[in-house]
Amino acid sequence: MENNSNLDLSNSNLLDSRFSNIDGEFYNANGRRKAKRKAKKIKRKANFKKKVTSLKSKLGKSGKNFRNKFRKVVRKKVLSNISRNIHGTAVKLYPAVAQQSELTQRKFRPAYVAKSKKVYSELLKKWIGLGGNEAELKAAIVSGQTKKRFLKNPYKSFNGENDSYSFYSYFSSVEGESDESFIDEESGVEEVFPEEEKQKGIRGFFAWLKGIFSKNGANENPYEVGTADSKYFNEDYNEDKGNEPSESESSNDVMKEVVDTSTDDDAGGETDEAAAEDEDDSDDGKIMGLPKKTFWIGTSVVAALAIGTFVYFKFIRK
Repeated sequence: MENNSNLDLSNSNLLDSRFSNIDGEFYNANGRRKAKRKAKKIKRKANFKKKVTSLKSKLGKSGKNFRNKFRKVVRKKVLSNISRNIHGTAVKLYPAVAQQSELTQRKFRPAYVAKSKKVYSELLKKWIGLGGNEAELKAAIVSGQTKKRFLKNPYKSFNGENDSYSFYSYFSSVEGESDESFIDEESGVEEVFPEEEKQKGIRGFFAWLKGIFSKNGANENPYEVGTADSKYFNEDYNEDKGNEPSESESSNDVMKEVVDTSTDDDAGGETDEAAAEDEDDSDDGKIMGLPKKTFWIGTSVVAALAIGTFVYFKFIRK
């Protein structure tokens, strides 16, 4: 029998090609599936008539899917703005999700960390109630805090002051609008959400969040006095005045509708078709219908068995 003690199992030339590139093959196939789904959506939309439809016209159970899709659109815009550190939101929320060692190193005030965690707790409850999930919220916070500086307003009013409506209108429409409509299969209509209602939903959410920061005494500089980050935060905070919506907007008619009907609409639940679309399109979702962890454990076991069988028959059983 040959001495196989020095056999290099990492040499892909010794392995069946079906296993040597399993990761790449899967991700290529997964990418193709996503591309096909998106192409199919675009093709379907091309055959539908467009119609601007208000939330008020989609009452009760008949409007469930419509409202859930609207919630998805608002969540998408909210996440986008948090990831840009609008109003310093990501920086102020980061102490609630970061490791203590990093907070100490970056000179976040210990007293502020406790306040941030209270805000985050209320925010997370609200977010899940609107159909979102914690993973996407945390990801937006972590991404936004790396920018440190506030999102800047490229437009000001004629008197040189910040214009909150222009600010939100600009930063809520810079992304593509391809998924911002609802397909009514029965009537053959692509229902488009009114821009005014989308703005009310986005502004209403940040107005609510502003109130939560104020209630918990967290609408303040999170850094220790004398640090560079503290200085920049103060500069941006003063420059940002006028960009934030009024707290009274948190109870506008659009916010009231999406919040009051969220339970009946099973927002984020098993029957929320818009949330299911998120899982299909997300890299953090499932693989072939299985949770990622389960899939990769299973794949590893299969690969290990295949390699073991190959090695046994090729080198040992001689």
